[in-house]
Amino acid sequence: MKRKNVKRTQQIFLAVFIAMIMTTSILGFLWGQESGEQLKYKNKVFTRQQEVWVTEVNGLKKSFYHFPSQVEDIPVDANAISTIKNTPMVYMTYDPNQTAVNYIAQGIFDLNEEFSAINIYSVNALTKENKFNSPIITCLNATANTPVVYFEQTNQTRISFDNNCIVVEAKTGLDFLRARDRILYAISGILE
Repeated sequence: MKRKNVKRTQQIFLAVFIAMIMTTSILGFLWGQESGEQLKYKNKVFTRQQEVWVTEVNGLKKSFYHFPSQVEDIPVDANAISTIKNTPMVYMTYDPNQTAVNYIAQGIFDLNEEFSAINIYSVNALTKENKFNSPIITCLNATANTPVVYFEQTNQTRISFDNNCIVVEAKTGLDFLRARDRILYAISGILE
C-alpha cells in the first residue's frame, strides 16, 4: 500500500514538474516575442515583435515586415510617393494569374489599412475579368485625380511612376512585401 502511495506521489510530482517546465517555457517564449530586440534607424527606435518591426510615427504604432536598411536598396520614383501622399483615392490592381498573388494580396491589404489611416480611399481591382466581380483596372485607367498602383511580378524589384500609374515590380513574393514596406517607409518619412 505504501509503495502505491509513493509511486502515486512520484507521478504527481513528475506531472507537476513537467507542467511547470511547459508553462515557464511558453511564458518565456511569449515574453521574448513581445520584448524583442531593439534597433535604431536614424532617429527611430524599432522593436521586433513576433514577425514585424514596430516603431512610432506621428504618435501611431506602425508595423513593417523588414527593417529600413533591408529595403532602402529598392529604387523608388519620388513622383510615385508624392502622388500617393497627395491623392484622396487610389486604385490598387494586379493580374490574378501571377504566381506571387498571395503576397500581392497581403501587401494590398496592408496598404489599404495604412492608406485609410492617412485618409486615402483605396479600391481593390484586378486587371482582367474575374470571378470576384472586382473592377477591371489597368494603368490605362490612371488619372491625376485617381492614380493606379499596379503590382507586377517581373525580374526586378522597384517602384516606378508612369503617367499617374505607380508600378510596384517585384521578383518574388517576399519582394512584394519588401516593396510594401518601402512605400510605407517613404510615406512615413523614414526613408526618402
